[in-house]
Formats: sequence, structure tokens, C-alpha cells
Amino acid sequence: MFPRKSFLLLFLLQLLCGQSINNAIGLGAPRDLTSASAFGVGSSGLIPSFSEGIALENPVTWSNGKFALLSSGFRAERINQENTGIVNGISDLNRVQLILPIKNIYALGISVVPLTNSNYWLKNESTSFPLEDDTLSILQEIKGSGGINALRVAFGFPLTDHEKNAFTLQILFGSSRHNSILDIDGTKYIYNRHDNYSGVFLKYYIYTNRFNISNLPISLYGSIGLTLQSLALKSNQYHLFEDLNNNGNYDYLFDYPYMTDTETKTEKLYSHIQKPFSVELGYDMELKSQFHILGEISGQTFNNELHYHLSPLAGSAYNSIIHFNLGAIKFARTIPRVWYQNFHYRMGFYFDSKDLQLYQDNLIETGLSLGIGFKFGVTNNQIDLAYSYAKRQGPLTTSNEIIERFKIQMTLGDIWFVKRRTR
Repeated sequence: MFPRKSFLLLFLLQLLCGQSINNAIGLGAPRDLTSASAFGVGSSGLIPSFSEGIALENPVTWSNGKFALLSSGFRAERINQENTGIVNGISDLNRVQLILPIKNIYALGISVVPLTNSNYWLKNESTSFPLEDDTLSILQEIKGSGGINALRVAFGFPLTDHEKNAFTLQILFGSSRHNSILDIDGTKYIYNRHDNYSGVFLKYYIYTNRFNISNLPISLYGSIGLTLQSLALKSNQYHLFEDLNNNGNYDYLFDYPYMTDTETKTEKLYSHIQKPFSVELGYDMELKSQFHILGEISGQTFNNELHYHLSPLAGSAYNSIIHFNLGAIKFARTIPRVWYQNFHYRMGFYFDSKDLQLYQDNLIETGLSLGIGFKFGVTNNQIDLAYSYAKRQGPLTTSNEIIERFKIQMTLGDIWFVKRRTR
């Protein structure tokens, strides 16, 4: 049975399904890396949103802080397909970060953030395939989990009285598991793959407050992201097997082929999977005391050299992403007189366009976001909440997707690098 039908795997590489499949494109869907404070204005994190002059994602702003900050966040996402009624959801930790301002001149920071999401489980409807005098019932299923993460180390320092800059080194790591199942007349053929990732990226930030418009102060921000070491992938590709005992795992005593008849796995190294390049520009204008308007535009290209068979949806990948947002923030007072002056209020609009390999139409997402933050304690501890409502449409879905996201973030402050008095 196995030899006669195994050739069908060569022709069944595309998948029809009823749920969102963006996580199965290329190396996974790019993750939203922003903190809850930035998310409240739809920002990518370039512009200050945590407090006046400080963005948790932008190291060029960290020296404006008085306290060391330890921050961690949680996110939840719900995706509803309008026409099908299918609902998917995910929740996880969003980031962990430590920021150390030094004498309001320099800044150090370290963080761990997820870059991609490869969690998916897709299945097509059963189809019939005529073969000689027989009719085969065929069902295909693919599953995946994991993604790419980054360890970020950043350092910021001044250039002049009006300009600052910073560097962030990103060391990539992570792994993903992929499982393909072909069910032919009740007999399952399974192929497993385990991928490990590595790479090194560099991002340069710059800031100036040299300008004003109609006597209103305006701060300008920019960044450029480069590749120092291309994203590499080490793939452990396990042999295809017929799951004779129907338990979903390979058992060398029961499944075919026997372990003695073939190699257990094949290791392959792909040294140049991606070479990302990114540019970000943004502004922050203070219209009146504690009230700011801000905007960003950014573009990222991935320069893919992804091999055809490494994408769960064969040949698909993210080519580039364009992001745009506008927002407004009413920051809390530096020295509040009453308790409600400790609140930050945020709102914003954002637009994302993702260009996909093999598809003419882009994946478009537009959304509105709201956020609130509350600072407390002498070291300006802070809790931030954010919510967004977005609509996504593109070539891989038969209906619009309604996406609701929620983030919560806790940030604790402390005093570091302060000379203590001797007693």
C-alpha cells in the first residue's frame, strides 16, 4: 500500500482551509513586539508613549528616565472570520525587559522578545481522488508550533546637546516544529521537521529636538535596521512514515518503513534564509502641556532566500511590511496633585500592508487602538492596558478577519547607579 500511494504526496502541497493561515506563511507571521503603552497608540515603539520622552522599545529615549525599569507584558488575541464563524485565539507573555539609565546621559538595556509566530493547525475538507479502478478518500492536515525569538542588548549615548543615538544588537534564537499528515483511506502518512534558528541583526536609532513648528516643540526620531549575520536555519528532517498503529508517532517496531531500513533523520543547514532591512521615521509634537500628537511610518523588507519546501504553505513568505500610524496621548502630570492626574490616556489609528510572495494582492490590516496607564509609587511604577479592534483582508482568506487584541504590562522602577552616602 505504501509504495503505490506515496507518490501522491508530490501533488498535494497546497492546502484549502477555513481558518486564518497567516502563521503558516514562510517562517511564521511577524509578531507585534510593542509594549502595551506603545500599542495604545498603534505605534511600532519608535515614539515615546510610556511617559513623556520615554519609549520602552527605543533606547535613544531611555536616558530621559530617572529610574531603572523592569517591565513585562501579557497579550491576548482573538480572530473572528466574518463569513465562516470560525474563531481562533492565543495568549502569551509579550516581552521581558530591563532598562538602566545612567546619570541622564547614557542608557543600557536588555530584553527578550518574540519575533515570529509559527503556531498553526490547518486541515482541508476530505476529497476524492480516482486512481485506476479505485477511488481514494484524501484528507490533509498540517500543524506547527514555535517561532523565532531575539535577545536584545542596547546602548544609548548623546551626540550633541540636541541629538542622541543608540545601537541595539539582536541575537536570534528559537525553534519550530512542523508536522504534515496525509490521510488516504484511513491510513496516515506523516512527515516531521524540527528547525533551529540563528542570526545577528543591528539597529541604529537617532533623535533630535532641534526644531519647532509655530513655537511648538517637535522631536524627530529615526532608525535603520541591518543584518550582520543572515538568518540561518538548521533543519532536522525526519523520514516519511506510514502510521500503521495510528498513534501519530513513529514506532520503529510497528510503523513502516522500519528504522533499520532507512536513516532516522537528515540534517541540513541553510545559511542565508533572510537578510532583513528596515527604516523607521516618526515625530512627537507637544501641542500643550502633557498633550502630544505623534506619527510614524516604517518599512521592512526581508530579502528572502527561503527554500520552497521549508514554508508550510509551499513557496509562500513575507516579502515586506509597511506600517503607518497616527496617535494622541495625554500624559500624567510629573508631580500630580490629585490621584487622577497619575493617568496616561492614549488613542491611535494604524495601517499595515504586507506583501506576500506568490500573491499579487497584499495582506491589509487597519485598526483603532485605545490605552490607559497608571503610575504609582515614588519610583514611578506603572501599569498599562491597551485594546485594539482591527479588520484584516488578503489573498489567503475567503472572508474578512476581525481581530481584537488586548495587552497588559507591569513596569517596576528602582534607583540604580546612585552614589550612596557613607554612614
